Amino acid sequence: MKNMKLTSMLLAGMLTLCSAAMPIAAETDPFSLGDLNGDSKITVSDAILLARVNAEDPNTGISEAGLAAADVNGDGTIDSGDVTALLRFVAGLDSGLGESENTFGSAKNLMADITPQAAENNSISTEFLDAQLAFSANLLKQTAKENEAGENLLVSPFSVALALGMTANGAKGDTLAEMENVLGDQLDINTLDQNYQSLILNAERAKSFGKAELSIANSIWVRDDPDWIIVPELFLQKTADYFRAEAYGVPIFDNTALHDVNLWTNEKTHGMIPQIVPEEPEQKASETVMILVNALAFEADWDTPYTTKDVCDSTFHAADGTQQDIRMMWSEESTYLESDSAVGFKKYYDGSQYSFAAVLPNEGISVEDYVSSLDGKAIKDLLGSATTMYHVDAALPRFTFDYSRNLNDDLKAMGMPSAFSDKTADFTALNENPATGDKTFISKVLHKTHIQVDEKGTRAGAATAVMMDAATAIAPDYYKEVRLDRPFLFMIVDEKTQLPVFIGTVSHIEESEE
Repeated sequence: MKNMKLTSMLLAGMLTLCSAAMPIAAETDPFSLGDLNGDSKITVSDAILLARVNAEDPNTGISEAGLAAADVNGDGTIDSGDVTALLRFVAGLDSGLGESENTFGSAKNLMADITPQAAENNSISTEFLDAQLAFSANLLKQTAKENEAGENLLVSPFSVALALGMTANGAKGDTLAEMENVLGDQLDINTLDQNYQSLILNAERAKSFGKAELSIANSIWVRDDPDWIIVPELFLQKTADYFRAEAYGVPIFDNTALHDVNLWTNEKTHGMIPQIVPEEPEQKASETVMILVNALAFEADWDTPYTTKDVCDSTFHAADGTQQDIRMMWSEESTYLESDSAVGFKKYYDGSQYSFAAVLPNEGISVEDYVSSLDGKAIKDLLGSATTMYHVDAALPRFTFDYSRNLNDDLKAMGMPSAFSDKTADFTALNENPATGDKTFISKVLHKTHIQVDEKGTRAGAATAVMMDAATAIAPDYYKEVRLDRPFLFMIVDEKTQLPVFIGTVSHIEESEE
């Protein structure tokens, strides 16, 4: 199972050394801590079972005794922290289980006394879906405006929205109103919270279907100094309830603390985003009072993988006019997309919970002009145009690239300038310190993404850090062809919600070394 990939690059290297069973002490009971399957051994099999329990897989068959053994870090809940702790123990990186202290050098667990409340339902409103599509289109358009000509672009609306959604729970007044408008149009923060919670829960449930997985993690890092910030318990409770957030206190945001943030991000993105915050930030470390981080890892095999005979040499006509020698992957797809200004296709991942939607602007329309024309309704209509009336001869180049951006100016332009000024920001629901609460503001919103598309499937990662400072099908009847041999737009689409988890453009091809 992909959700059992080791939670850091170091763990990935270690597990191969730990495939043999590790017997526990002879005097221990069969269902001692970490021994979920009761075989008197603590192995990768227990970690796999624990990950399935954490993903709410109803078919684990785990006993009550097994569940009692699942809280391996001893914090009173079964969550991703237990998975990490058990993996580290199996890999030989930790010598014991049952300690609630986290694995980060300078941080302490701030959620030890916070119990997340169970979700009331997992429904997602139509109004929220429309608002999220609008946010996705606006984010893509705004970042594309400042993107260098001919450069690839990739953002994760999911990641940015979840990071800002957590942050908005600490906002009040005009700051909150602006953030609600950017994230949800006319929706208030309580409605947004409930829908974000449903997105996270649905992603967890989707892991049970096929070899496609979207892993979502959120964390909050707080300067553990009441002279600078006092975090209301209500804020921690809401982020735990709706975002399943972890929270850690650090003495000060020096390089040690920032390294911990990066270790967490690397772990939660399965090594795809090794660093989200610079460990030598331009601002003085003493000014940072909180960092809120979202991390996504998408790993999926195609429903129908490409074979050797499906891949051949070809040419890509890059945005700058050059011709690139590439490897093109050919397939016959059954889902065709079309609008007045573009055509495209969907290729499904194993389990059909997610798809790769490729969109080629019509001849004479640049990908930049096409992106500038998009809004939420246009994306909705394009994805809604999906038809199985055609066979699609689809040609998809193999590609990989990384993207990073400071989103401050983009978010200001999208309608939330107040949050970025210590004169206008109101984050007093996040910091109730009487001296610094009304001077707390967002200093940076850092966003990084990674994608690799090849014959087997797709790996895509994203991380967003908000840094707070104080101061029935129809039978096909004929063929269509979509040949992605010039700049195109693509999306990784959640098929249940029809929301783009990732959305970006390819203007030139970059391939990883084989």
